[in-house]
Amino acid sequence: MPEPTPHRFFFVHVMKTSGSTFRSHLHDQFPGACFPGHFTEDERPILDNLLVSRVLELPPEVHARIRAYSGHFPFVVPSLIDPALVTLTMLREPISRIVSHLKHTKRVEPRHHDHSLEEIYEDPWTFPLFLHDHQVKVFAMTRDDKLESVMDVIDIDDDRLRIALDHLRSVDVLGFTDRHDEFLAECERRFGITHTPARGRWRAATEDWTPSAELLRRIERDNQRDVEFYELALEHAAERAR
Repeated sequence: MPEPTPHRFFFVHVMKTSGSTFRSHLHDQFPGACFPGHFTEDERPILDNLLVSRVLELPPEVHARIRAYSGHFPFVVPSLIDPALVTLTMLREPISRIVSHLKHTKRVEPRHHDHSLEEIYEDPWTFPLFLHDHQVKVFAMTRDDKLESVMDVIDIDDDRLRIALDHLRSVDVLGFTDRHDEFLAECERRFGITHTPARGRWRAATEDWTPSAELLRRIERDNQRDVEFYELALEHAAERAR
């Protein structure tokens, strides 16, 4: 096992990729030296986890104490803090990621408790901010965008896809939700980030809300840029492994 290194880290936490589990590992590794602060089921610094201004406007003395950042931020954010930050991220097969997000929304948002997954998918606020080509959007944003949060709406054209792929290629450790253990192993092997094997996945879904076949087809049709981005990410990871 490698000795812990003096590296500082930024975990780009794409929503619904099992990233909450890894964030907990970072807090175990660097107690009191993570941003945002530790989450519990009862207390979550939601805005610190979403708004770009919350992390960019931290005083220099606070940045100096932080060993690991995490959050639902665009990939460009760590380069605006410190280009030397080691970047870590996980991606998930896009259709399953969106279905997971729909179930999460139904579970935690009172206004959606009685809605079907189809109705939540069609919600005019949820779809553009959290669902539509979301993973590629996280990596396609640049410092020239307004960069309020990953909820910003941008059009993913060919240029944006190219930007996203360029950014992805610069990620230091790229993992995938269905290869979670491989991601943890690489983080430990290369950077000494340990993990607690007994720690369970955060907030694992238990409800039996099965999406219809038509909804799954619709998600795939509507999110072709995300599907393409994910497939290219898999190819990139395979090339790295050679």
